[in-house]
Amino acid sequence: SDDLTLRVLASQLTVSTDTDVELDSEAYVKVPGSALGADVDPTAPGTVLSTTEQWVEIDLGQNSLTRDDVMYIELITNGANDTAGEEVLIHAIELVYRSCLVSYDDNSSTETLR
Repeated sequence: SDDLTLRVLASQLTVSTDTDVELDSEAYVKVPGSALGADVDPTAPGTVLSTTEQWVEIDLGQNSLTRDDVMYIELITNGANDTAGEEVLIHAIELVYRSCLVSYDDNSSTETLR
C-alpha cells in the first residue's frame, strides 16, 4: 500500500511549565465534487517537544486517497497546554510519499481510480 507521512522538525521556544507539549494534527479530505469531509483524525505521534529540534512524524497513509483528492492538514498542539512559553517552533516540513505503483501514464490510461 501507499505511505504518506508528514514530517515536522519542531521544538519549543523556551522550557515551559508543562512537560508534555506535543504536536498534533487535524486532516480533512476534499474529494472532487463533494464537500470537505470531517477530520480523519490522524493518530497523534505522542512526541513530547523540548527546546531541541526533533522530527515529529504523522502518519497520513491510511486515508484511501485517490487521484485528484486534496488533503488539508492543520498542525495543532495537544489541547491541555495553554501556559506561557509553550510556543512551538516549526523549522522544516517534509511530506514523504512512497507508492507501490510501478508506472502510470495519465494520458493513456482508461482506468478510473474511483
